[in-house]
This record gives sequence, structure tokens and C-alpha cells, in this order.
Amino acid sequence: MLKVTMLGTGLIGMFYTQTIHERRNQDEVSVVYSRTEKSAQDFAERYAIPKWTADMDEAINDPDTDVVVIGLPNYQHLEAVEKA
Repeated sequence: MLKVTMLGTGLIGMFYTQTIHERRNQDEVSVVYSRTEKSAQDFAERYAIPKWTADMDEAINDPDTDVVVIGLPNYQHLEAVEKA
């Protein structure tokens, strides 16, 4: 089983999270990042994700992370890829 850090709580993050949880049930989103704490916390509660944060570095560097999925707006992709 892979533990996934999801970067983004918008439409793309929601799509990826639902797909991972419903279609790849051997894997799980274990950390979620959003630019706002409220969005991260709400998303985590909705999808039963144990960890949430508004700090991208914290999300990417979580010790349980195996894979990072980037579900952020296009202009944030380079920053996320470089950090990952």
C-alpha cells in the first residue's frame, strides 16, 4: 500500500482523492495540503484523511509519504515539483 500526499483540495484534488480511495483501494491519501487550513481540514474530514496542513513543505516531507500527487492550479506546479 502506498501512502499518498495530496496537494490541493479543489476539483482536481477531489477527483484524484476519490479515484485513489475508490479505484485503488490498496493505496490511501494520508496527508492533504491546501493553501488554507480550513480547506485542508474540511477536505480531510470529508475523505477521512488523517493528516492535513496548510504548509506545502510539511505535507511533502511527511515521513509516511510514499507518493505526492499534484492537484494544484497550473501556476503552482513548478514549485510543488521542485519541493517534491
